[in-house]
Amino acid sequence: FWLGGDFIKNDEPQGNQVFAPLKETIRLVADAMRRAQDETGQAKLFSANITADDPAEMLARGHYILETFAENAGHVAFLVDGYVAGPTAVTTCRRNFPAQFLHYHRAGHGAVTSNQSKRGYTVLVHMKMARLLGASGIHTGTMGYGKMEGAPDEKAVAYMLERDVADGPYFRQDWCGMKACTPII
Repeated sequence: FWLGGDFIKNDEPQGNQVFAPLKETIRLVADAMRRAQDETGQAKLFSANITADDPAEMLARGHYILETFAENAGHVAFLVDGYVAGPTAVTTCRRNFPAQFLHYHRAGHGAVTSNQSKRGYTVLVHMKMARLLGASGIHTGTMGYGKMEGAPDEKAVAYMLERDVADGPYFRQDWCGMKACTPII
């Protein structure tokens, strides 16, 4: 599956399922990465979902993955369902795995960010919180492209994440040198 591309991920429901136990699938993915890199001569990337209901379990998964990927550990990102697992999950991963790309998945955020929701906060607020928590990247929407709904004004959200100073819909945001967060479309 890597021969025609560079990046695969375990999506939000694929952390550790009965039909796909993490310890078995990670060994297979690590082997597939090694073989694909040997065959193509190109580096490959994998985003591994380490989300769990217990921070200790998330850390154990992360350490197991890094150990299993060994020399390719730098080619692994950690996906965390930030909205579902909460801020503690994101900051725990950032503090314990400072060198890994931390892929914040926003699954479920529509419960508070949707236009139909009479409570909550905007997508812009959600994205800013992800950056404050230490996420390396977060899904920002499609900006009107692709299979999911999106609007061109989502560009303001993406700019707010990746730039040190950006104009938002209401105010100018100055991050004062805080590490940027990659908008994932």
